[in-house]
Amino acid sequence: MNEVQLDYSDVLIRPRASGMTSRSEVDVYSHHKCLWACTPEGDAITINTIPLIAANMTGVGEIGVAKVLSDLGAMCVLKKWISPQELITFFDHADDETRQTRRNHVMMCVGTSEEDHTKFRTVYEQAPIKMLCIDVANGYLNRLVDVVQMYRRLYPQLVITAGNVCTAEQTQKLLRAGADIVKLGIGPGSVCTTRIETGVGRPQFSTVLDCAEWAHAIGGLCIADGGCSTTGDVAKAFLAGADFVMLGGMFAGHKEGGGETITRVFDTGERTLGTDGELKPILRSEFFVRFYGSSSDAARGEQGVTPSSYSCSEGRDVEVPFRGWIHSTLANTLGGLRSTCTYIGSPSIQQISKCSTWYEVNSTHNRLHEGGG
Repeated sequence: MNEVQLDYSDVLIRPRASGMTSRSEVDVYSHHKCLWACTPEGDAITINTIPLIAANMTGVGEIGVAKVLSDLGAMCVLKKWISPQELITFFDHADDETRQTRRNHVMMCVGTSEEDHTKFRTVYEQAPIKMLCIDVANGYLNRLVDVVQMYRRLYPQLVITAGNVCTAEQTQKLLRAGADIVKLGIGPGSVCTTRIETGVGRPQFSTVLDCAEWAHAIGGLCIADGGCSTTGDVAKAFLAGADFVMLGGMFAGHKEGGGETITRVFDTGERTLGTDGELKPILRSEFFVRFYGSSSDAARGEQGVTPSSYSCSEGRDVEVPFRGWIHSTLANTLGGLRSTCTYIGSPSIQQISKCSTWYEVNSTHNRLHEGGG
């Protein structure tokens, strides 16, 4: 494949005439029928949700985040290493309305081992969840296809997400195996170093553009996973054809994600006159939260996995600014997506891809004051 592959930073959305009068007219919910998951009566299950998903990462795919986002109508994939009892409590120990809301908006996450299936069965028998994400870093292993087939055969009513991949062929292979949704993205995440360590990957805009077309051709759905650093990037993912957009870095650093708040003190470079008549530095305190990739050494340590001689870390361990409560970030992101829709005359987030085209560009915005200076 020799044609140029594009990232979100390589494109801008083309505006068009619109009869809309207010951002409030935009429908932020999406409504998608599943390819395989069905009711006991045989009817296809429909997913009705704000199509933004918190990633299954420490500090993001947490129960605290899932509670808030599901209540607000958005989605979350819980990180893999939450105990069965915690999952059962989250999904089942609530009033009927809350229980249904969580089951319709939150996915349990597993790998491909027998232990993962045993854990799923333990949770499912106590709290019959509706959505499952089978998540591995390398979605090209035959083992993933086999496991997707197994879950589809045993749980016909389950909405199954599988990934990650970045090519149309493997997207269709997972869908034909029994996945309803395929997770797209190899190495685009802000704390992922897969492309650096392995040289494998594909720019995310082209990934979504290609894979979504082929997923939709057979009735499947897709999640654009990773690569978004702004709300504009999220809009471009929907423009490329994503049915859902998964956010890790953009949803990191919030109160609901837990983790220790780290205080850093900086010298502003300014001085003030102290009571003793001496000039003293003016200091500024800033607050951060630790955030790391799912394939990092830090994540392995949290899972109790001992590093082996034949593997390497494929994730960064960083500190991100503490951002307060996640509902504000969700509201701001939806506000930007509403504006996108008014620029292109789209009545909903779901129809963004049908209402505009894009330009390939050399630069997307003026960076003069990007650092706040």
